[in-house]
Amino acid sequence: MVKKIITIVFFCIICVRLGSLFYQNRDKYKTDYWSRYETLKNVYGESQYMMKDWKYWIPDETGYAYAAGAYAKGANPILVESTQPPLGKYMLALSVSVFNNENVILAVSLVVLLVGLYWLSLQIFKNSAIAFLPVLLFLFDPLFANQLTYTPLLDVFHVMFVVWGIACIYRGLDRKAYSLFIFGVICIGFSMFVKVWVSGMVFLLAIGLYILLRKRDYLKYFIVGCLGISVVLLAVYTQTVISGYSPIDILKVQKWLLWYHQSKFIDAGTIWPLVFLNQWHVWWGNVPIIRDANWYIGWPISIAGGAMGSLVYLLPSKKKRSPALFLIVIVIFGYAAYLSLGQASARYLLPLLPFCYVMTVWLIIWIGYRYILKRGNV
Repeated sequence: MVKKIITIVFFCIICVRLGSLFYQNRDKYKTDYWSRYETLKNVYGESQYMMKDWKYWIPDETGYAYAAGAYAKGANPILVESTQPPLGKYMLALSVSVFNNENVILAVSLVVLLVGLYWLSLQIFKNSAIAFLPVLLFLFDPLFANQLTYTPLLDVFHVMFVVWGIACIYRGLDRKAYSLFIFGVICIGFSMFVKVWVSGMVFLLAIGLYILLRKRDYLKYFIVGCLGISVVLLAVYTQTVISGYSPIDILKVQKWLLWYHQSKFIDAGTIWPLVFLNQWHVWWGNVPIIRDANWYIGWPISIAGGAMGSLVYLLPSKKKRSPALFLIVIVIFGYAAYLSLGQASARYLLPLLPFCYVMTVWLIIWIGYRYILKRGNV
């Protein structure tokens, strides 16, 4: 009975928090996109995206907002806002086509992301009340709230596909559900074509490493999933193929994307002063280190907790417990290593935080059981 009450309370808190965030940002969901489209088009055309001596410097969200309408009209994705792969912008295009608003699909995706995180947590903890804890921690993180304030950005889509991909893979490994495992790998592929593909490739490599170390009998299913990712790549560039480009040209675009983003692979390790000391090493302006106004004490706590929980899990006595949890450990260390390669803003933490919150909760439960309940013979 107590567990049921706690579960209901947690669920109500989540609903109230989500409702509050949506209400605070209700102006973002007006059905007026096409009345703004020409203005977005004109501003984009005179911005840093299109002109060397630009008239307007526009943030990413403005560029993505324009791309949504342009993609809905059939624009070639390598000619309009080509700094990121096109899948996320096609999702925004779907939103403007159906709702006359680019942000509705983001709100829906946020809810889907939280459901996926809950499902992953439920598989790990086998307790509905505890499974809500990582969801609550993530929901109150400013990075999460900012995805409703600064819109439309692509991070929500990216993290949604990553979380659902890992959740499906975890389930597939735990229950020998091979088709679900393959679908999870393809979900990671979706994430690769929302933001620069390297950030999604980190998770794919982590999964591949896990398969080689622990589940080699899944290798053939992993390969099938990777073939599915190749199909996704061609599908999201369908308009490019129609415009006369070959599959080889599409691969060259991926090379260009890597080259474009390699400019940030400098000052390795500077993400960690941002996380733990709120010292943001920026790549613009005259001040090399600034403070992030949205810095949150939960970042160092959760990331340190996730790392410590992962290290505890790697102890010899823990390796045989829930073997699929080893996948979460590899994901945390793999993405942390990727973040360490160069400069990054706090937004790059979003794909890492859900898994760190999960492992932090796991660590707290482990400490509570080993040092409190077990020693007290409770």
